[in-house]
Amino acid sequence: MALVRETTGIDDAWPVTCEPFIQWVIEDDFPLGRPPLEEVGVQLVDDVVPYELMKLRLLNASHQSLAHWGRLLGYTFAHEAASDPDIEHFTREFLTREALTTLPEVPGIDVTNYIDILFERFTNSAIADTLARLAFDASDRMPKFVIPTAIDRAHAGDSSPLAAGMCAAWALGMEGSMVQLDIQDSHWPTLKKLVSHDGGGNAEGLLSDVAVLGPLTENNHFRQDYCAALGLIRTQGARAAIKALSAFA
Repeated sequence: MALVRETTGIDDAWPVTCEPFIQWVIEDDFPLGRPPLEEVGVQLVDDVVPYELMKLRLLNASHQSLAHWGRLLGYTFAHEAASDPDIEHFTREFLTREALTTLPEVPGIDVTNYIDILFERFTNSAIADTLARLAFDASDRMPKFVIPTAIDRAHAGDSSPLAAGMCAAWALGMEGSMVQLDIQDSHWPTLKKLVSHDGGGNAEGLLSDVAVLGPLTENNHFRQDYCAALGLIRTQGARAAIKALSAFA
């Protein structure tokens, strides 16, 4: 409140912190006409699907990387995780090596610049988004934001070791053997049984969950990458594992 008063002269009892970034993409299909939305910065397009995929597989998938690696490394906030050079490098490698390869052309968008802007946003400490919020109901988020990239790459005959590594980081966080985390997930009873099975030194628990992994449960390349990442984190720790995975992807 004091900052708002000092900078604007307005006495606001309930100020809301927001970021400077704004993006509105709307499919230009209005049967009865429309207001001149383009005059206020709205991007009107013929097909909104490429923009939606870009948002899901780049921004939302990045949130999952920050959440699961960040919590393993002891961070609380998204800006802390995004400022960690190892997490940033892993996330950027996942986006450029894996996620971008599954995206169609996004007219009017420089996707490389879009990724740079994402990290400008993620490291904004004034927002202070929590990793717990980003990890909330991850069993619904991972199949929407991360797993589709690995599925599309598998269909193309490509592997996804970084997506598999992200899944391993998520599984280790749920297992609780490395760090005790508050898990808030509507499917926690099922997930708990799966990761408890993994905790015995196996790696077949989460890999059997069709609801999360879909056809990847039967994909040998993904299975090998996931098991390798899980073992790497267990034996060398999250910091060493994230460096190794992003270096040799």
